[in-house]
Amino acid sequence: MSDSQDQEELTEEQKAHIAVLRRKFFRFVSIISVFGTVILLIVLRFTVYNYKSVDDYAVYIDHKDKFMRFNAAKGLGTFKDDPRATEILMKMLGDEAREVRWHAAASLSKLKDPRSVSSLIQALSREKDPSAKSIYIYTLGQIKDNRALPILISELNQNQKSNTNEEKVLQFSVVQALATFDSQETQNILKEFEKNQNTSKELKEFSIKMRESKGIPSNQS
Repeated sequence: MSDSQDQEELTEEQKAHIAVLRRKFFRFVSIISVFGTVILLIVLRFTVYNYKSVDDYAVYIDHKDKFMRFNAAKGLGTFKDDPRATEILMKMLGDEAREVRWHAAASLSKLKDPRSVSSLIQALSREKDPSAKSIYIYTLGQIKDNRALPILISELNQNQKSNTNEEKVLQFSVVQALATFDSQETQNILKEFEKNQNTSKELKEFSIKMRESKGIPSNQS
């Protein structure tokens, strides 16, 4: 075989190699493109869109995609000066998706509208999910309306022994909520809770810390 033939065969091999590399490159670019598109869709799905009015979010409260609904619930928490935001969020407390109910309550904690107290109490009384119950309790504590005291006290007593982590989380939430009320009644309730033999050391210390943060000594009777 001559040198010119060897050179010609080598050239064909190079061409074939280049063709393989080219296919691999375009395949890689295609994969990256698809992956990037998926990431973008995920980001968009979980992003709270920067809409300028309650109406912009209101169109999504009945959307079939729960992620669109909870994005709307999060966004509505920024409209403190529009009473319609509270009204819509109160309705969203009855959503079938836990995530939507959670974010609706979280947004209500920012708005702190007393009109939402009754709806939050009703939602708390029927709620089964512990994480959702905790945010309802937190929100009631932020609003600090005396109408919430009976159900908060009931929640504190229901989980007195705190056998599970979920019950403990709920009690921490209730203690924190009750401590926000500037009344002697709630302080006395917490002190009795601290004295109860079923109250864990962690909860007792947390309760004392919460009361002292309000300027009330732990040994005050």
